[in-house]
Amino acid sequence: MMSRTFAVAVLAACGGRAQHVEAIAPQHLETFVVADFEKGCPLAHRITVALDGAEVAAIDAGCKPEPVAHDGVIITDTTSPTFSGPAFDVAAGHHRIVAYDTMTGRNAEVSFTTPLLGSAAHPSAVGARADTVVIVVNDSMIGVGVMIRQNLILL
Repeated sequence: MMSRTFAVAVLAACGGRAQHVEAIAPQHLETFVVADFEKGCPLAHRITVALDGAEVAAIDAGCKPEPVAHDGVIITDTTSPTFSGPAFDVAAGHHRIVAYDTMTGRNAEVSFTTPLLGSAAHPSAVGARADTVVIVVNDSMIGVGVMIRQNLILL
């Protein structure tokens, strides 16, 4: 039960008008790893994802398959392997995501405020909500971003 004094203070702060505060639904983010290891990797790299210091996902990212000889022709796969990880919900507010490659010890982080429209790198006032944490890892670095999966182009 709200006290009368508190209610009067709230109404005074709102200019004497009662205001309805709309609840903001959590933002649902999926995890997606692009592994671009040129030197190969005998073991998969475990990539962990932490939201505000708490681990929310772990993804094992492997390498491209070795080139295969077929009738005297060597066939290579030039696309980078991709790996989907678990999804998680993010409450409204300011957050930090850290991606960590446990094999190399490298990490990357991104800060953003939800609800996030567009991407963490290019937030927008209108449009679709970001829905994916994208992690790119290779022989020398790891990067992380929050964006709309539909806008992701892999080359």
